[in-house]
Formats: sequence, structure tokens, C-alpha cells
Amino acid sequence: MIKFKNKENKIFAYDKNVVFVYDENNIQTDKLTDFIKVKIEELDLTQITELEAKSFKLFGVWNKTQQEVESKETELLQLEQIKQQQKAFNNAIQTYLDNKAQEYKWDNMQSARAGAIPIKDNDSDVVKAMKNNAETLTDWYFNVWATASQIQADVKAGNRDMPTVDEVLAELPEYQGI
Repeated sequence: MIKFKNKENKIFAYDKNVVFVYDENNIQTDKLTDFIKVKIEELDLTQITELEAKSFKLFGVWNKTQQEVESKETELLQLEQIKQQQKAFNNAIQTYLDNKAQEYKWDNMQSARAGAIPIKDNDSDVVKAMKNNAETLTDWYFNVWATASQIQADVKAGNRDMPTVDEVLAELPEYQGI
């Protein structure tokens, strides 16, 4: 996509993948057709530079400096890295929780939490034990996520460096059982 702008900064685009241009040997080229060239001249268009395109994409204006654009790109890259790191943390924590629930014969932590329902007088001892186990797993689940949230808050506040996934897992409370 080749982009142009006029003096009022209105954007025009020419998609070289839609209009095919062939040279005298019938070979496709990247040259603009004569029709497109005439329109570009008629409308007094100038091709948008890479810097202008980035400036407009990041800030909504054309006139940001290279340094401003690079600074914003770096900031966005850092935010994306943090987002990816957070996703890795969440996945690792959820796996940690699910593995523990599976040790106690639950499919995953979600099924254990669903089993944390009140005990009835007529429940068998096995059912009572499962419900008690589900309740303690559920309490532990909330403590794990509370700890993870505190770690995240401390990192965001600048009170600590970004830990690795292994460091986060090591800081999470251990399951104490019933």
C-alpha cells in the first residue's frame, strides 16, 4: 500500500496489489500507472514518509519527530512485553492451581471450586471429605491469586523488579490441605 496526503493532510492510498502494471516485456512492475500518476499530480499529493505514517498511527498527527516516534514505539513495546509476561504468569499460576486440584482427583481448579458446596447431614463420609477438600482448595485458590495480585501491584508501583515466572511460583502460598 502506497499512501499519499494532500495539503490538508487528507489521506489517499494506492494499492499496488490491486492495479497491476506491466512493462513492455509484459512483466509486472511496481511503477504507478499513468492514470494514477495524473491523479496524484491533479490532487497535489505527496507520498507519506515512513516517519509520518508512524507518527499518524501512534499520535493521530503527522508532525512528531523521529525521537518522539521512537520513544512511543519503545513505550508500546514495553507495554506489550509486560502484557505477555503477565499472560505467562497467569498461565503458570493457573497450571499450578489445576495441578494441585488434580492431585485431589478434581479435573481442574474450576471443578474443585464448583464442588465447594455446603455439606448436608445425609452426605456420606466420602462426599463430606470431597466437599471439605473442595472448600480448602477454593480458599487456597483465592490466597494464591491475592498473593499474585500483590506481586503485580508491587511491580507496578516500582517497589520491586519484575520477577520471573519461577520466582512468582515460589512466592505463592503452598496448599496445606484439610
